[in-house]
Amino acid sequence: MKKLFSLILIPTLILLPGCGLHLTELSDRLIIEAIGIDRTEGGFTVTVQALDNLAVGIDEGVPESGVTKCYTFYGTTVGEAFSRIGAQTGLSPLYSQARLLLLGYPTAEQNLCETLDFFLREQNTRADIAVAVAEHTAEEVVTASFGKNRVGASVLEDALRSGEENGAALTVPLYAFMNLLLSETDAACCPLLGVRENPLTGDSLARPLGCVVFQGTKIGTTITQSDMLPLLFLTDQTGNADFTVNCGDTRCTLRLMRGKTKIRLAEKNGRPYFKIAIDARCDITEVVSAAFTPLDTRQVRAIADAASAFLTETTASLLDRCFYREGCDLCRFYTRFHLRRPGAYRAMAAASPLSPADFPSEIECSVTIRRTGKEILRQD
Repeated sequence: MKKLFSLILIPTLILLPGCGLHLTELSDRLIIEAIGIDRTEGGFTVTVQALDNLAVGIDEGVPESGVTKCYTFYGTTVGEAFSRIGAQTGLSPLYSQARLLLLGYPTAEQNLCETLDFFLREQNTRADIAVAVAEHTAEEVVTASFGKNRVGASVLEDALRSGEENGAALTVPLYAFMNLLLSETDAACCPLLGVRENPLTGDSLARPLGCVVFQGTKIGTTITQSDMLPLLFLTDQTGNADFTVNCGDTRCTLRLMRGKTKIRLAEKNGRPYFKIAIDARCDITEVVSAAFTPLDTRQVRAIADAASAFLTETTASLLDRCFYREGCDLCRFYTRFHLRRPGAYRAMAAASPLSPADFPSEIECSVTIRRTGKEILRQD
């Protein structure tokens, strides 16, 4: 039995390929951290930020050039530009470590299908890479210097995460962005990133500047930071955020601790009608008034009512601008109606082309105050 087992095992081991026969050493890899794409007159410019293998591997400390290098490649298509990485650097590109895909603003104003097709078909790229639009060109952001010992892609990623935590930005992976972008009706959105000079050090600072909303495969409108909280409510992506409301002679700052948005399809006069219910749980972090006094339950209720009115007004204003005036369906009204009432959807579409006016809506916001500070809530 042992002889038979040996006769089977030994030839098998000989015929099996070794696991390292086709292995590419890390020193022969271009470890990409961030990718920037800009459309040019004759094609595309692809800027990649990659780890400097020699700088990372030395023991004497970080060299003056830093731990990363930036490379620029040109091509009539994005794929052609990427294919020149090996010829120009002598290294094989490694996409699995890439943190961020940046699109230049002028590039995002044109058809993104031509720009992003490479990332849909190339098997080695990451589907969950974060997508953002640069304030001007992607090359400007990718090549920005954030300090000698800092990886630029990490700084940009941290800026998006910190913005997500305080309601100033949102993080969108490529697969989710593409699913919405290729939808016939739904509107995709992604953060807007810019760089500013640090007056103290001369290095660059990464700043989330709001969000861009797409109409089809092109930019439809730009949302500033002041409208980010309503946008997060409409897309049900709220996290922590601070906002300020006026309540009589008192100015209050509230911190949103938890938010939830539910969109319900109803019927009114035989037509679809959407009810948007926003539930916000907040803490009071500051009360600015003529004199410090502990808040009683009546005052807390008044602050909650003022916050509800503020969130309802700002969210309705953004919805009116994005959907009813510019046709960017952030709430996915078309898709919700199609999925829940397919027969009615087809009948309405056959009668006349559907428009935002066919989907009226109303917004109700409920704010609950959880904590009012260190002072104990005084009972009436």
